[in-house]
Amino acid sequence: VSSQYRERNSLSIKLMPLPLIWNPLKVTGTTPSPRCGHTITAVEKNKVYVMFGGLDSEKKNGKVAPNNQVWVLRVGKESCDIRLQQCSGDIPLPRTNHAACYVPPDKVVVFGGYYSTNQRFNDTYVLKTSNFSWSQPANQKAGQEPKNTESKIGAPAPRANHSATYHNG
Repeated sequence: VSSQYRERNSLSIKLMPLPLIWNPLKVTGTTPSPRCGHTITAVEKNKVYVMFGGLDSEKKNGKVAPNNQVWVLRVGKESCDIRLQQCSGDIPLPRTNHAACYVPPDKVVVFGGYYSTNQRFNDTYVLKTSNFSWSQPANQKAGQEPKNTESKIGAPAPRANHSATYHNG
């Protein structure tokens, strides 16, 4: 048994990635304010990333609150361009601690999250990254404050601090 363990253990060591090396990138554009509870989704072969929502350091009515900003990061070999993206369509309400995932060829799907400390969403939004327009499935209403109630269309219960993964199968 111990020889099998050593064999498996040495195999896992051989498959470990090289040590991490941090290389500073030249950053152009506008840097977003510090935040937490946002999502960053790779959308174009790990060269373009979409950052959505979260809690930032900018106060609204004297309080820290979620936002619904979309930032686009374009990463090159030695540089990174960051821009606040203006979007159209059914723009989601601000949220934090939501889930997001990439759905090929050009969509980011966002589900749930916190609207406030005691209000969670169970809604779905789709951001089409080819033109940065938001939409919702036809059977959901856009822009309503969450009510922490079960879905009438069979969606999962309101939630935050979860994850999402696209599976094509």
